[in-house]
Amino acid sequence: GMRLASELVLDAMPAEAPGRAYLRGCLAFTLGETGEPWRAECEGRLAVAQAPDDLWGAHAVAHVMEREGRARDGIAWLERTARGGPGVAAFSRHMFWHRALFHLHLGDGEAALRLYDAEVWRDPGSDFRDLANAASLLWRLESQGVPAGAARWDELADEAERRLGEHCLAFADLHHAVALGAAGRRSAAARLLRGMRLRAIEDGDTQGQVMGRVGLAVARGVVTALLGDPGEAAALLRAHRSQVQALGGSNAQRDLVERVTIDAM
Repeated sequence: GMRLASELVLDAMPAEAPGRAYLRGCLAFTLGETGEPWRAECEGRLAVAQAPDDLWGAHAVAHVMEREGRARDGIAWLERTARGGPGVAAFSRHMFWHRALFHLHLGDGEAALRLYDAEVWRDPGSDFRDLANAASLLWRLESQGVPAGAARWDELADEAERRLGEHCLAFADLHHAVALGAAGRRSAAARLLRGMRLRAIEDGDTQGQVMGRVGLAVARGVVTALLGDPGEAAALLRAHRSQVQALGGSNAQRDLVERVTIDAM
């Protein structure tokens, strides 16, 4: 949908129209997510060349580099392009999340952990992406042998517990499940899953349907994996493997579910 909307508007927009470069950056992201990484990188680079503060364009190129394992290129690219500014704090923290992933690709978990402390979870706001970035990065660190420490997980779990009744997005609840499971908060994790089940039963909107179809099962699988029952977790996650895209987010973000599944098998 985002790709189609971007293409239609770009086709109709005059070449000199203000804001065209930013829309091109959005298109670049969608191209990468829908299987055209070469075009995505070209459009993203053009967007940034025309509007150096375009984070969507810079983000799109980073996604392509992450997908292709070009970690050193990715770090250099983000150092040049991912500048923060007024009104982009959450997106800026997400770009540091990408930079941390590149360090993990290179086996430098300590550098990734430093970015976590200094940027990814520094002064987080109310945007659900802040907790999503932090929880997925801590889990990736620990899966690669870098201890995150109980204090970091407890901080995320406290925030996840504070948001237990929201259930605004299955994607957000998935990352709440990661934080609560990794911190060993069984009771809070059970409350999260009960709330997701009620949301699926009582609300017929898009997110209620997503939770009923795939979100609840995947969150339960993640919680089960992190609380120590890999057999049940693997069965749940494998059964819904082909539906994970419905949760939203990007391919890079949803890779967390694939990695938890592999670890549980």
